[in-house]
Amino acid sequence: MKRLAVLLALQLLAIGPAGAAETPEFRLKHALTLKCSFTAAASTVFKDGHRTISSTKDEGESTFSAINIQKGTAKVAGNIRAADVLVRYTQGEIWFIETTPAGNLVITTVFPMYVQGTEDFVILESRHSMIGTGALGEQSSGGCKSI
Repeated sequence: MKRLAVLLALQLLAIGPAGAAETPEFRLKHALTLKCSFTAAASTVFKDGHRTISSTKDEGESTFSAINIQKGTAKVAGNIRAADVLVRYTQGEIWFIETTPAGNLVITTVFPMYVQGTEDFVILESRHSMIGTGALGEQSSGGCKSI
């Protein structure tokens, strides 16, 4: 009986770490590359004091690579260009902060939760910028695969 108890205890110990490795939090924290696809976007444009809000389908992609949470660094390659980005890890989320050549910030957050029916992480990206005499705010959403 004692031998059976020891065998069961060893099996439970073996299951514990493997089960932890499968959680979204663990997978996201240890991801080195995230390939992200955006599927929807909402925009707010202010022009001459008038606000226009619209929703669109988004077909953009970004790949975050060389993710190093300890150093706070990563690289991003998107539809337009590649850049170095800052990385912050807080509450299980990874935040990527990019400064564009025009000086605007792009904030991208990958959450430790899955898009329904997948194992793709939920992603939200926000950007604010001036366009001539107007202001633009855009938020895109989609999913990221850990590759």
